[in-house]
Amino acid sequence: MPIVVVGNGESRQVLDLHSISQRHTIVGCNALHRDLVVPHLVCCDQRMVDEALASQNNQNTIIYTRPEWAKFYSKYVRQVPSLPYTGTLRQDQLWHWGSGPLALLVACGLESETIYLVGFDLQGNDNKLNNVYKDSKNYLKSTATAVDPIYWIYQIAKIFTLYPSKLFVVLNNKEWSAPKSWSQKNVVFKNICDSEVDI
Repeated sequence: MPIVVVGNGESRQVLDLHSISQRHTIVGCNALHRDLVVPHLVCCDQRMVDEALASQNNQNTIIYTRPEWAKFYSKYVRQVPSLPYTGTLRQDQLWHWGSGPLALLVACGLESETIYLVGFDLQGNDNKLNNVYKDSKNYLKSTATAVDPIYWIYQIAKIFTLYPSKLFVVLNNKEWSAPKSWSQKNVVFKNICDSEVDI
């Protein structure tokens, strides 16, 4: 059964995540718990862990965070997986991995040969923040400059390379341009508006 990794990019808004969650395991990022009960949730920042722990939606959710934070929390909070490789660049250090790439890494450790990525938009709209939770608690304002996705692109490409036996299906708008480094044999790209047929 496929696993669906849900980022918080605005492209995901066309999907019925409630329906998808009834059929598939979801690994989510940060504030996804506000809208959906999920079995796995990755929160890199302490404030997001605190929010997740306070939510009634997460009573049966495994919450993952950085090793530096996990030791301060209860048994319901686990450390994110260790990186399955070593590298010399800044973006090869676990501390510099964000919730999206780490959620994908969590998914790779679960029992599934097919992993869908939704809401991994990378780029902002008109260079402004692209996040469904902007202007809410623990998030930046909608007027904020988009985050540079260069680390996310690199880290996700690493995961694609490190797990060649898994099929990664990236769903996004037809206007969206995939990073060149993501064009690998085990990665396919589909129009998110047609994805209900496939998930």
